[in-house]
Amino acid sequence: MKSKENGKIKQEQRQSFVRKFEKLPLSLVTDKPFEYYNEKDCIHWINPKVKKDSRNINFYAFNRKDYSKLNQMLNTLYQREERMKKQGYDLEGIKSFNRNIWLDLSRESSAIEGIMDDFSYDLLDFRAKLRGEFASDPSLENFDYKDYFHKLYEQTQKVKQNNDSRVIIGKKQAHQLSIATINHFIAFKYIYHCAKATRGGREVLSANEFEEILKNASALMSGNDLVTFRAMPAKVTNTRWNTARPDEITERIDTLCSWAVDGAQSGKLHPIEKAACFHAEFIRIHPFVDGNGRTGRIMSNYILIKNEIPTVALRYQNTDEYFEALNKAITTHEIDDLIDIFYNAVVTNAQKIDECLDYIEKNNKKDKTKQD
Repeated sequence: MKSKENGKIKQEQRQSFVRKFEKLPLSLVTDKPFEYYNEKDCIHWINPKVKKDSRNINFYAFNRKDYSKLNQMLNTLYQREERMKKQGYDLEGIKSFNRNIWLDLSRESSAIEGIMDDFSYDLLDFRAKLRGEFASDPSLENFDYKDYFHKLYEQTQKVKQNNDSRVIIGKKQAHQLSIATINHFIAFKYIYHCAKATRGGREVLSANEFEEILKNASALMSGNDLVTFRAMPAKVTNTRWNTARPDEITERIDTLCSWAVDGAQSGKLHPIEKAACFHAEFIRIHPFVDGNGRTGRIMSNYILIKNEIPTVALRYQNTDEYFEALNKAITTHEIDDLIDIFYNAVVTNAQKIDECLDYIEKNNKKDKTKQD
């Protein structure tokens, strides 16, 4: 008798779960999300409104974090930046370099870290030596992400055709930038300016436009503009989860991009939560033959840049922790650990920016053009 009553109660609870998180096919209301419904603060669905027979639906469960200390830190940092600008200090490049995911887990990560360590906090010197080499900064007035992509892509092709590289003279030694390093740098510049152009509601992207920017970033990193979704099954080594089938990729990427630009869905999340959920879902889909991790991380940072939050740079020394958290999010849907990694990386980068401002102020690095 008790088993029947318990079964009835459980079924009613499941129905309540469906009502709370949109009307979903019963097959998707499994014991796992129901368990999270009781234990977690938030269960966030990636577009629960797709057709009922679609496998293109997913959720992430997590406990809400207290972002008040981070918000206070960022507000203090932004106020300091504004004060220093008014005092004539040259802060050009602080946001675009010190928040730079160019330090991300790229194939050239160790070389890039060596460059940054050599230049220490003097990123303005680094920027000056790069100026005119490649990836020029566009005007955000009448900014066109398509036109900017084509200009940057032409630069990657010139480097590729000449089998070229660049040498940057640091404070201690010379650093050679390989083609892969240059391409990663150019891809970052692209998404940085695309995200910056959409701040404050200046421009609202459609899902198709967001997807095009995603593909353009992948094209710039690979140096190949014919970026297509994979046509063969893919398996990520040392994981217990399956990537999307080739015939599912287009629909699932369309859904993810729609979720990313829809304020009624992803807009309810803190940008760090949104960036982490996007990253996990993109990696779960694994749309490309190669470069999924780099593309997923660079587009997660697009979300942070758009919201004026320091970027997340994942270094080699943290790879085990990162992959463990990512695989946990994809396998179990529990994404707290990945959100924590993103959160801690944002805090670390904010602290680094503050240290850079200390260096600029201490060395009286003011904008000579404004003073003249």
